Amino acid sequence: MHEVIANALSLPCEYEVTGRDYLPSKFAVTDLASASIGAVGCAMATLITQLGLAANTPSICVDRRLASLWFGFSIRPVGWEMPPIWDAIAGNYQCRDGWIRLHTNQPRHRDAALSVLGVDGGQSFGCTGRSALG
Repeated sequence: MHEVIANALSLPCEYEVTGRDYLPSKFAVTDLASASIGAVGCAMATLITQLGLAANTPSICVDRRLASLWFGFSIRPVGWEMPPIWDAIAGNYQCRDGWIRLHTNQPRHRDAALSVLGVDGGQSFGCTGRSALG
């Protein structure tokens, strides 16, 4: 990830990355966060050197945990909203013989659950799913 960003920005710079923590994600979010912050550090180090503000180019160290936390808390959509984390009918439902957890975030999982319940996917849900399982 670092090489891709550094090459795109023409920033020939090396930096140290510490830590092993990461944001749990299907995508390499922590790598992107670390590489992005590293690229900013490289740009700042280059500027400091070019302006003569330091005798030597400053060293850069990126902490993966802090980079992940920063990305996790500071990146917000502009002009749109994040979709809900859970589907409208996902959740825990009490049944006659215990409990069942429906994971319906994937369309095929939702379709399968609705098919078993005999519920049309186009209808509104309120409590329909909960009462159908009870």
